Amino acid sequence: MSKLSNNEEELKYLITLNNIPLVGPKLAKQLLKTIGAPKQILNTPFSSLIKIKNIGPKIAANISKNQNYSKAEKEIIECQKNHIICLSYQNDNYPHRLKQIPDSPLVLYSKGESISSLNASRIISIVGTRTPTMYAEEVISDLCKELSQMGVLVLSGLAYGVDTIAHKQALKNNIATAAVLGNGLKYIYPQSNHQLASKILNSGLLISELGFDKKVEREHFPMRNRIIAGMSDAVIVIQSKKIGGSMITAEFANQYHRDVFAIPGRLKDPLAEGTNFLIKSHRASLLTSASDIAYLLSWDKIKTATQKRLFLDLEPEEEIIYKLIKERSNISIDLISKMSGFHSSKLSGLILNLEFKGIIRPLPGKRFTLI
Repeated sequence: MSKLSNNEEELKYLITLNNIPLVGPKLAKQLLKTIGAPKQILNTPFSSLIKIKNIGPKIAANISKNQNYSKAEKEIIECQKNHIICLSYQNDNYPHRLKQIPDSPLVLYSKGESISSLNASRIISIVGTRTPTMYAEEVISDLCKELSQMGVLVLSGLAYGVDTIAHKQALKNNIATAAVLGNGLKYIYPQSNHQLASKILNSGLLISELGFDKKVEREHFPMRNRIIAGMSDAVIVIQSKKIGGSMITAEFANQYHRDVFAIPGRLKDPLAEGTNFLIKSHRASLLTSASDIAYLLSWDKIKTATQKRLFLDLEPEEEIIYKLIKERSNISIDLISKMSGFHSSKLSGLILNLEFKGIIRPLPGKRFTLI
């Protein structure tokens, strides 16, 4: 097995802590605050652990006996082989919106062309039933056409139905998209979305809080839904029964003080029960077009302010890249390299900086446009 770097050694202990039964994200963060680094927690004697608030004998025993780090080491190596990035919640690249919620994952796994998508300047989640009607498809199509002018990233869960349509329409309209999976990144579920997942990887990300080879289990999906809600500026619910995964996502979004929007439906339509209830109970704003989102989130004001300060944030080399993308929207990375004269490794760093500053965003096929 390859030797781990210092950062990977620290990650090894965090992954080990993350995998201990009955130690969820909230409790783990309490322990990190009380004791210190993950390695210190794992080496704390049972007699000391049991004195800590919320730690009973069973949890203390679980922590004390988890001294075998080979599983975490193997996971780190597998992620390296498969180009998966493991992010500690303390890492600068960890989604800053997700970090705000109390039960954010200790470790997040991501795979794709653009890690900066985790902190895109505008993120909208689209969720809904697994059995949508043609009306839902039309609504998502119209929404994505409008959203393509707003520099957003569309987030969903790669599930059947609304999730699948949302990802496909985002790609069709050159919108970056990311999918949060309810299983490890070794697998794609459902299998029918394998090709779609590959397309997402070209300009966006696949994301999971679960270890590399974790298979699909029913209890993973509510966990997945909280990440979708936590990473978003707003959640859009399109067709849902009164009970279901989309309603869970909306509930999480409300708990996390995210905006929730819902598409109204016909009375007595089972697929409108959930969305109509959200609107009626003031848990969601009624959505008629993407301009409703821009208005309620004050995006027009944000865009104006960003444009005014743009060049204050740019280094000379970044400004060269910015001007090329401004002059030729939807420009390929190969053409940027040719016209700028920057070597690919240097260019990648400059583009990443511009993405982090919220100035450009990736498109499918390693192309870029301004936000």
